[in-house]
Amino acid sequence: MASNTTAFTAAAMMRLVTDGRIRLDDRAGRYVPRLSEHTITIRQLLKQTSGLPE
Repeated sequence: MASNTTAFTAAAMMRLVTDGRIRLDDRAGRYVPRLSEHTITIRQLLKQTSGLPE
């Protein structure tokens, strides 16, 4: 199930990018308050290179 959820989330995020509602280089903390202290971007989250533990 996790693989399907990841693909669905990525597709939904890319739809928001296409619609101009978010940008891949926006900081994730702008949308997720718990991440506001980090410099993690949406792109890093989607590529799973943010450095966040599971």
